Amino acid sequence: MNTKSQNPTLTPADLDLLIQSKELLEGPSFLIKLTHLIGKPLESLSKALPQVAQDKMAIVVSKSLEKALNVAIKTIKQDDSSELPSISTSKRNTLAAGVTGALGGFLGYPGLSIELPVTTILILRSILQIAQEQGEDIYEVETKLQCLSIFALGGKTSSDDGAETGYYAIRVALSQTLGESVKHLAEHGISQSSSPILMRFLVKIAARFGIQVSEKAVAQMIPVVGAVGGATINTLFIQHFQKMASGHFAIRRLERTYGKEQIQALYEKL
Repeated sequence: MNTKSQNPTLTPADLDLLIQSKELLEGPSFLIKLTHLIGKPLESLSKALPQVAQDKMAIVVSKSLEKALNVAIKTIKQDDSSELPSISTSKRNTLAAGVTGALGGFLGYPGLSIELPVTTILILRSILQIAQEQGEDIYEVETKLQCLSIFALGGKTSSDDGAETGYYAIRVALSQTLGESVKHLAEHGISQSSSPILMRFLVKIAARFGIQVSEKAVAQMIPVVGAVGGATINTLFIQHFQKMASGHFAIRRLERTYGKEQIQALYEKL
């Protein structure tokens, strides 16, 4: 008899992993962490950005995610190791992100268009490594897009409605466009990475990722922060998404073992 079909009980170690994963995924948002770091309320400041600044930031966020997508899809062909980008350790990626953050902090808001694409790719490479460590096949199309979906995960804020912003709710919101994108890439290949189907998927991610980028940008523009603070903020930024990735791919590993329905039910009961 296939025990997996009987929804086996989680081992104590796997239950602990589920608890730890939920703590990561539903923990304080990047905004809350920033507020504690800087000692200033940032939510009202980010909302006060001029519309022209918000529009420019949306373009930078979109282009950064498109570049990350292009990096991600280069790892699809397993029989061509030359297409696999160098995946550094999380520590080295975090250090590099700190350097780019210092650059962004020194240049101020105009430096965002230079710094963010680099930071986004560094974060993606850390996410790829975490996914691989949790047993994901990083050559699979779905894994690539799952890695990109991490940019839509942000943790909790004091004003969040759990029914709309919880971890599984976000997965459901992304599931249709993610599935369509996986099918499209499987049928048409990586040359179609700029297709409307994939762009719809990126737009959904950008809507949430952009909020956190604006919070980061506002913090780096505070005069007392400067370049040193920019490095610290960027390090916090990449560590935030590393934690989201650790929680997400641990949950997916548990789902492969015990079934998605059982893991989701236990997750929501915790």
